[in-house]
Amino acid sequence: MDMILDEKTEVLAILLRAEHELIDSYTAALTSLHGRSTTSLLRAICDEHCQAAENLRVFMEEIRPLGFVEEALSFSRLEPLFADSFNSFGVLDALKDRERELVEDYLQASRDDTLGAECTEVIACHLLPQARTHLAEIERLAAHTRHLATVYA
Repeated sequence: MDMILDEKTEVLAILLRAEHELIDSYTAALTSLHGRSTTSLLRAICDEHCQAAENLRVFMEEIRPLGFVEEALSFSRLEPLFADSFNSFGVLDALKDRERELVEDYLQASRDDTLGAECTEVIACHLLPQARTHLAEIERLAAHTRHLATVYA
């Protein structure tokens, strides 16, 4: 039983860290792209990542004491996303890569028996489709931005 609890905790910690890293990435992107037409979409996606993180936090707090969530978030598996000098192409490409990684994380988690039925249902029926939608939106936005750059170059 302890091993299953630890596996569940580890999977949820990975997902929660990934969500928080994406929130940080979108926040940096919003700062980097301030004033551009893309910011409303990026802000909406960031808000959905905040809600996803909250959902994961609730599952985590059901199985671990409150201090564990902060401990799980205390280290990051990824480097900082942006330098101030990135252009909009670099920002969108970096977001696309992070979204793609999150889709893979959720796909693996949706198949994980140790998470329990309620948790895998939320992941498979809500968080994974939402992450796929975010990936498609960022891919579309990146392609549109590149197209505009060639048209107006």
